[in-house]
Amino acid sequence: MEALRELPLLSRERRRTSAPNPFLIPMITDQILTYSNYATRKNCRLVCADWERQASKFLNIKKNPYTVRIPSEIELRRCNADHNDIDDADEQNCRFYDFICIPADCNYLIVPYNIGLNFYPIVYQILLNSGQQLRFLELRNAHWTLAQLRDVLYKLAPKLEELVLAEDFVLPKVDPSSSRVLVEFDPKTHSIRQLPRLKSIKLELQDENLQNLANLQFLQELFTVAPNVKCIRGSTKAFTENAPPHTTIFSSLLFRSIAESQALISSKALTYLDINVELRNADIDLLEAANFPLHTFHLTLDMLASSVKVDGLLSGLRGTLRRLKITHRGCIRTSPNLVNLQNLEYFAIHGYETEIRKDPRRGDSIVLDQALYFVFRFVPLCLFPAFVEGCEALQKIVELRLCHTFYARKDIYNLKSLFPCLKKLRVSFLDDDTLGRICQDYPHLEELGAMDGKFSDMSITGISPQIQEIFQNGVTNEVKDQNLRELPSITDLKYLRVLELGSKNVTDFGIINGIAICTHLKELQLDCPNISDVSLQKIVQKLDLDRLNVKSGSFTERVVQQTRGRLSRKSFSM
Repeated sequence: MEALRELPLLSRERRRTSAPNPFLIPMITDQILTYSNYATRKNCRLVCADWERQASKFLNIKKNPYTVRIPSEIELRRCNADHNDIDDADEQNCRFYDFICIPADCNYLIVPYNIGLNFYPIVYQILLNSGQQLRFLELRNAHWTLAQLRDVLYKLAPKLEELVLAEDFVLPKVDPSSSRVLVEFDPKTHSIRQLPRLKSIKLELQDENLQNLANLQFLQELFTVAPNVKCIRGSTKAFTENAPPHTTIFSSLLFRSIAESQALISSKALTYLDINVELRNADIDLLEAANFPLHTFHLTLDMLASSVKVDGLLSGLRGTLRRLKITHRGCIRTSPNLVNLQNLEYFAIHGYETEIRKDPRRGDSIVLDQALYFVFRFVPLCLFPAFVEGCEALQKIVELRLCHTFYARKDIYNLKSLFPCLKKLRVSFLDDDTLGRICQDYPHLEELGAMDGKFSDMSITGISPQIQEIFQNGVTNEVKDQNLRELPSITDLKYLRVLELGSKNVTDFGIINGIAICTHLKELQLDCPNISDVSLQKIVQKLDLDRLNVKSGSFTERVVQQTRGRLSRKSFSM
């Protein structure tokens, strides 16, 4: 431990004003690995904590840019400045690269930006000599060659369990000095070692980084030598979030390289597939032929994708599928047939938020049954026409999302008969009638999302507009007479824990007399531009929230700071 404290990163005399010398990084890495058995996160961060504090004055340094896997992490940051004085450096002549993370138990490594061919062999040789067996590896942009990637994967990480290819990672060319476009990869004749423990692959690749078709050889090889992969993700967002898919031909080739490689080895391990690539009819056929036992599936459909093929694909997953998300381009005419999906618990339909067009004759409002869509200008007569009421399969669905998806009003009125057991529901474009109907039909809801709506205070409080007019100062006075709440509203949901509301028609009256009396709420998200300080104060005063996210409103800085102070131990964002 004494040797660790004497690392030549910062001398104790210059620790407050100095940055680490980038040329000492290999030496530092070697010493840390030598004494890693005694290193803890607290002791190792003492080496560069003061430097981070100084650097954060003029650069936005992320404090926790990745998920903590183990308690003993060591972060090293390097700078390409020609001097060590932070005070003389600025954003133009001093750029901080990403970090190298080497944990004491040798399970986690993130390879930094622009590591370079000169820097790579030094660090790689140190890591290789240390006998590390990495279990998590994230690869970012670098001057990688295919040979170097093979060295890292097959020599440094034979026990790798999770691999992330970051969005700025550029696939290596097969042979930069050759004019050949692609050398066919034959897994039968290839003698490289396999990665039997690799369970998860996350692809955050951008379309522009896929435009060299020769780069696909690395992906084909990767998926071929990892026969036990259970999870393939292609989006940085969570499965429940809306993520517009990639649409270029290169993304389609990426999907085909994955599907063909997995089908080639007859994998039965893949259960989670979310690569977020628009699927055409030929891609659906390929996926159906692969016959993966998926339990979580993101199905991203092309405008011309055949509903018959989609139903055929889903029918093959009837015994395993539990979570299904559909992202569509163009207005989806009908929902896929879910009757045969016996174990489905989560179902979501996501549209394209950027492709929704407002009716110019009606300003910014979106009117159900009259909305304009950018391609078809079509609103479905019914989103769920083929479903049979009382179907046993639909009764198992506990979470439903219709996000940025146009639907008919009667779809909302029929939800209770189709999905009687919903506990979590998120629907866009609700008005007072449809939101009130949901509150009436599902009194046991635990989570409700109603963003991009046109509902008003009426469906929030249950108080009619006529009675609201009686209260001249209704914004500041609470309505305590429960008999005045004659209409179904959010206040009727006694089990509600998570609420997301977004409408420009909601005012302070709705927050004070509606949201603020829902004392059982734990998470609240608001996007209501016509609320003010009094709403924020009442929410903090009445509710014991674990998370509060306010996206819009007219607030003073004083009230915002007071709110931050009262919610200092909770999650608060604006």
